[in-house]
Amino acid sequence: MKKLVYIVFTCLMLVACSEEKNETKELNVIEESKKNETKELNDIEESKYVAEINYFKDIVLRNDADQFMSFNEDGAWIHAAYHEGRKTDIDILFENEAPEIKQLGTVNYKDITIEVDESMYYILLDNKITLEFERIGERIFKDSQGVRYYAQNKQ
Repeated sequence: MKKLVYIVFTCLMLVACSEEKNETKELNVIEESKKNETKELNDIEESKYVAEINYFKDIVLRNDADQFMSFNEDGAWIHAAYHEGRKTDIDILFENEAPEIKQLGTVNYKDITIEVDESMYYILLDNKITLEFERIGERIFKDSQGVRYYAQNKQ
């Protein structure tokens, strides 16, 4: 009888150890999977869209406040209404350069210079006003206030 109890006890211990090893293996697989997923997400976050000067030629940008900006070889124009709430770069520009525009207005700039650095666009208007945009998507840009603009080609 003692031998039978000893054999059963030994079998139970072997099964328990075996299950513990399997659980450890499963946990290791899950941890490795999480590490790989985190690495992939970090790689996605680190990969930015590269700013290209040619991409900004003959383009219209529109934000969610229905403010428009256009850039081409003739200069730049901004067509927008001033917003009291969340400020966009256009609102700040209007406050400083065209305070009379409170409803809907258009401002033109003949002299524009566009420079790029990694994912950033730096646009100099009439040698006195600088706008910054970051390219955050294929056709999505963000101004210095965090407002998104969506690119549309002129037709």
